[in-house]
Amino acid sequence: MVFDTLMMIAVLTLPLLAGAFMLWFMSTGKGNPAPTQEEIEIYKKNRANKA
Repeated sequence: MVFDTLMMIAVLTLPLLAGAFMLWFMSTGKGNPAPTQEEIEIYKKNRANKA
């Protein structure tokens, strides 16, 4: 009986904690977004020209 109650609390709490962590992780990210495919191609061309 006690084990069932603890499992129920754990099952209901873990997704809430995961959601809170996800929001924290997303809000504290760096301001630099990932480069677009065009920016990657330009970088590769510039690097190839310098070599």
